[in-house]
Amino acid sequence: LLLLRCAACILIALAFARPYRLGQVLAGASGEPRQALVLVLDDSPSLNAQDGANTRWQQALGVARKLTEERVSGDRVGLVLSSEPGRAEIPPASNFGATLSTLKKKERPAFLRGDLAQALRTGLEQFGEASEPVRRVVVISDFQASQVDRGAWAEAAQRAALGARKVRVELKSPYADNRQPPRLGNLAITNIQPRSDVWIENQPVLLGVRIQNFSDGEAGNLAVRLVSGEKELAKRIVGLGPRGSTEVELEALFPRPGDTGGFVEIEAHDAFPEDDRAPFAMRLRDSLKALVVEDKLLDEGVLRDQSYFLRMALDPTPRGTESAPRTPP
Repeated sequence: LLLLRCAACILIALAFARPYRLGQVLAGASGEPRQALVLVLDDSPSLNAQDGANTRWQQALGVARKLTEERVSGDRVGLVLSSEPGRAEIPPASNFGATLSTLKKKERPAFLRGDLAQALRTGLEQFGEASEPVRRVVVISDFQASQVDRGAWAEAAQRAALGARKVRVELKSPYADNRQPPRLGNLAITNIQPRSDVWIENQPVLLGVRIQNFSDGEAGNLAVRLVSGEKELAKRIVGLGPRGSTEVELEALFPRPGDTGGFVEIEAHDAFPEDDRAPFAMRLRDSLKALVVEDKLLDEGVLRDQSYFLRMALDPTPRGTESAPRTPP
């Protein structure tokens, strides 16, 4: 009876203490090892590329959401964006809803190219206090040649795996099957520069348009159009070689002086339609006001007159040929 009473006390004490095995602490609600996951999401402008029915950005968001939704209670998820590579958009937390909400609000990539390598380093720094047995950094990107140095990636992944924190680095493309995205051709308008801002009736204004071919193929019969006030004012057909650029001059006849604007577009039909159109705005002047002040006009050595060249530009009649005295312009 004494032994039974002692056993009852011990069992009650054990019930309140809730003893556990080490494997139970390391496992999450599903029985799998707990994970600390940091998503490094490439949100550079290249993800705007139209690839099939969706853009690469929409596909990349789908991969990020799927990885987040796969996590279970006990796991943590964080997010780092390549456009702000120096900080974590969301530090690793058990609140998966914060990450999912941020991904939902991120409808478009950023306008900055960003730094994917620095974003990876920031992602690796998020595991300083991690106690989870599984630590992962998943980089989601279309891995453009300008973004990725394969040697640097391999070195960073190996250093993370062999370090004290033992972080596994995984690279994922925007596609669910993780296939390598193909390189897509692109042509873009990179600059529009008016040659003059002076309006003369029935005289066209000249604009220079710089066009760049970023693809490895030749672009022939490319139509370049200048539109203002929903009216096409000029059009030219040009061709560009692989990785080449050209400057196209368009002559546009504007109906009146003053503030005017419009856009120039190319009919490229490529993967990045957003850079196929560029706006412009300018103020056209119909007169030039000048004040010429001279206290004395020289009879000899007219080239020494301070305003000689300006006077000749405004009224090129040589001195001495006037039939009657006149007021200087």
